[in-house]
Parts: sequence; structure tokens; C-alpha cells
Amino acid sequence: MRKSFWSKIIICTVLICCVATCTNSYTQSKQDYISPSLKNVKGYNELKKNLDEIKRIRKNIYTIDINTTDTEPKLKSTKERLNYHLLELKAVKNNLTKFKGVYSNSKDDILFAEQLSFIACSYELSLNQQLNLVEDLISEKTEANKLFFSDNIAHIYYYITLGDQMISYIDSYYVLRK
Repeated sequence: MRKSFWSKIIICTVLICCVATCTNSYTQSKQDYISPSLKNVKGYNELKKNLDEIKRIRKNIYTIDINTTDTEPKLKSTKERLNYHLLELKAVKNNLTKFKGVYSNSKDDILFAEQLSFIACSYELSLNQQLNLVEDLISEKTEANKLFFSDNIAHIYYYITLGDQMISYIDSYYVLRK
């Protein structure tokens, strides 16, 4: 009985050691990875300016605070801020639409402009969901007063996280070349 127990321990130890020492063969080293690049970007400065503008708007969105205990004047003020940020995102989307018209013969420029439009749309959807929530709180809908369990919260976080993930992807893996 004791022999069987110790043989099982030895076999398990050997297996654990094998798995622990062989992880290198299953992982890709950082040096071998070549990030996707947009080699022939003609409108580099304009794209970078739009990306920076989206990031600035995102930082401002982060400061929006909506609570069920907010007074009606504070909720109306929040609604104005949300509408202002929506206008800013619409301006970015308009810039990107014009950009795509100017650089319509450059696949790299169009690809990156579409990705920036995707981010702007994601943030716009999140802001629209926040606007719905604020309007529900102003009209004192009972569903909105259960803020944590409201239907809007999942959508707000989903769309804002989607945009954040895309920005993170661009920052981590894309190499823009002039």
C-alpha cells in the first residue's frame, strides 16, 4: 500500500516538473512577434490627431458621475455634458469621413480611419446609453433607480470597454509609419 502511494507521488512530481520546464515550447517569444503595421499611411498626422482627440474625449467621459441620489439640476447638467461629448465625437466622425474621401485610394489610411470610427461609435453608443439612464432618472422611472441592476448599465460598460479595448489594441500592436 505504501509503495503504491509513493509511486503515485513520484509520477505526479515528474509530470509537474515536465510541464513546468516545457512551457517555453508552447509560448511565443516577444522577439519573434512582428506587429501589424500600416506601411503606406499618407495622412499620418491627421490620423494621429484624430486618435489623440478620441483619447482626450475618453478621458473626459471618465469623469462623468451619475447617481440615483443626484438632484434634477445636477442630472440636467450631466445630460448637457453627455450631449457635448456626443457632439465632439460626431465632429471626429465627420473628420474621419472627410479623411476617407481624401485618401480613398489608400487602403492603409482607410483601414485605420475605419478603426478610429469604430472607437468613436463605441463611445457614442455608451454616451447614448448614459443619456437614456439620465433621462430615466429625471423622469423617475423605478428601473433607473436600481442603478446597479438597471438595463442601461451593462450596455454603458460594454460599449465603453469595447472602445477602450480597441484603443489598447492599437497602442499595443500597431506601428504607424509615415
